[in-house]
Amino acid sequence: MSHSKKMRKMKNIIIVLIAIVAFTSCDDFLEEYPSKQSNQPIKTTEDLDLLLNNVIDYSFEYNYAAMCATDNAAVDTFHYKFQPKIFTNSNSLGWFLWDEYVLKNANEHTDWVKEFGKIGKANLVLDFLNEVEGPEAEKEELRYEAHFVRAYSYFNLVTVYCLPYSEENAGEAGLPLRTTISVEQSLERATLQETYDFIEADIKMALKTGAKEWRDLPWRYSLPAVEAFAARFYLYIGEYDMALTHASNALDAHSQLVSFEEVMYQNGELYNWLGLGSLYPYSKIMTSADMFRWPELYYNRFLGQRTYYQHAYPSEKLINIYDTTDIRYDALFVENVRVGTSLSPYVGYAYLGSGNYIPSGPTTGEMYLIRAECYARQGNAAQTSANVEALRQARYKAADYEPLEYPAGEKELTQLVIDERNREFPFTLRWYDLHRINRDPLLDNVNISRTFYSLNGNLPELDAPLKTYTLDAGSRRYAFPLTENEIISSGEELEQNTY
Repeated sequence: MSHSKKMRKMKNIIIVLIAIVAFTSCDDFLEEYPSKQSNQPIKTTEDLDLLLNNVIDYSFEYNYAAMCATDNAAVDTFHYKFQPKIFTNSNSLGWFLWDEYVLKNANEHTDWVKEFGKIGKANLVLDFLNEVEGPEAEKEELRYEAHFVRAYSYFNLVTVYCLPYSEENAGEAGLPLRTTISVEQSLERATLQETYDFIEADIKMALKTGAKEWRDLPWRYSLPAVEAFAARFYLYIGEYDMALTHASNALDAHSQLVSFEEVMYQNGELYNWLGLGSLYPYSKIMTSADMFRWPELYYNRFLGQRTYYQHAYPSEKLINIYDTTDIRYDALFVENVRVGTSLSPYVGYAYLGSGNYIPSGPTTGEMYLIRAECYARQGNAAQTSANVEALRQARYKAADYEPLEYPAGEKELTQLVIDERNREFPFTLRWYDLHRINRDPLLDNVNISRTFYSLNGNLPELDAPLKTYTLDAGSRRYAFPLTENEIISSGEELEQNTY
């Protein structure tokens, strides 16, 4: 398919074929897969291509566990009293406080609905490939891309709704493995090991792609995007040789890092969206329209915060891991961040455009740090340093920069890289990293606690004594519960997590 044809399609991505793949509520997300008797005909490979070409559907993620549940995030009585609806409107207290009741009784979990919507579209493409007209080469590329989309969404879901990957957890509940749009396919949950095997098989299929050019359309896949995601996947499951290989392959294709010194300042002053003193005092790298061309992204995915409500409240623990000369600290931690229509008296983390979007797709920075961690686990301080320093030099003013000191031990080297990952990817990759850290004998476990009001159902009891909430390293609450609506809509086929 020519580039010009793809660009013509891009102008129509919002309106074509969307109705047949709508997943509007958790009650029907698994039951209303589009059928081959749909009113909208699917006749050609171009029709299928449009299903995968919706920039809105494929660019945004709503993983509130990643944003709210880690030690990067803070919530306290002050935040709540300033504007309670920030939490009650979005079930955020369930994520912030790891509360089973709130999450089970939510109307829906946006990430569950959206990711299974993407899985449904991928399966629709796979189901129709042998029935549509079009060149065989186009069919093969659509096949590989559908497998990639499905793998990416399943990975996002399994790391939220299932226990962390480990040999001990292999037989625990995984996810329902949807391979077709047929409503007759079982919704019973596979084991955790079967789920990861399924994701890996999809990745291996996607790696066969001939789409070797980077970023034709940034929300569409390419071989470098698949390589980068594969590196993330294999790092997570502890296959470090594989992670190193795929990260290196991705960097061989594209390795650009953005100098924050060049993009964060105007005449030496931080560049703020709409100017200082506005209701939107977020530092910015680019406008929302331009962020889809962020040069470090292999695959456009952004963790979307709720419109009007800033959820990325950094903890003191997170803030304290930055040097004050680090531009990531200077520019991205913004005082008096907007909440609703008001300026609040606390700090928020704001990355792109209005501050509502944090890059969550694989980036060049992530690949450098994956390589660094793999080398650190080999005790190779020289290669660890080369990869970490490549990233850090792009995050400081040249006049302020001082290299880190690199220890010799594998544990200390690996922890140094983990800390740098935390500085580079707060609110996105920290959730995955906590899963890895807490099962890794090389690293010290991380336990998290927060003090907040007691809950009565999903409502805080403002007059009751405060309560300490904890998420211990081995807690089964690292697998968040499905909503009861999801269980019921599956005809009780879906099994709830046990605690």
